[in-house]
Amino acid sequence: MNSYIVVEGQTDRELLGRLLPKDLADRVTIVVANGKSAAVSLCRSILSQRQAPTVLVIDSDTTDEEEIRERYVILNDLLRPAAGTALWLVQLAVPEIEAILFSDINALETGTGVKLSETDLTAAKYRPKEVLGRVLKQAGIGGEPQLISRFDETALAVFGRHSLATNIIEFLQESLSEEKVRLEQSLPHAESHSEHIGG
Repeated sequence: MNSYIVVEGQTDRELLGRLLPKDLADRVTIVVANGKSAAVSLCRSILSQRQAPTVLVIDSDTTDEEEIRERYVILNDLLRPAAGTALWLVQLAVPEIEAILFSDINALETGTGVKLSETDLTAAKYRPKEVLGRVLKQAGIGGEPQLISRFDETALAVFGRHSLATNIIEFLQESLSEEKVRLEQSLPHAESHSEHIGG
């Protein structure tokens, strides 16, 4: 069975796609929805129509813990009616998915060739996308996808330890494993039923 990650934009797909383990990436489709509302709607459709493990990843756009908790509740309430028996996970990137790249400053500085100032590091806690945009302009790098393509396996392994990435990976691994067991358990019943009818 395939599984899905629904994201807001192309950068999200590029980054998460590179952070997934190779054995898992072959069984996961990352879908770009172009915006938060579209991502929620698309996630509901996938859960309802395909009944497959699905992760919704959107930016929280805030670092306020109470607001973040409220958004988790709202988003889960929106997905639950569509899910049926399908498994799902909501993951908010706090405050934006670019925060993953600031989880290892050495790797980011190596990738961009730009030394980050203390002002940049402080601002990145609240506006990582904005700060990264300035850094990319200074480095002469065309955009986030181009930067992401520069990272080697060592850097990706470090970024992959960010809680957003580990939560997604663990959920998908467990969900796909559960689906496999469920399928295997259903096969003997089907065979037994067929034999009974044939007899």
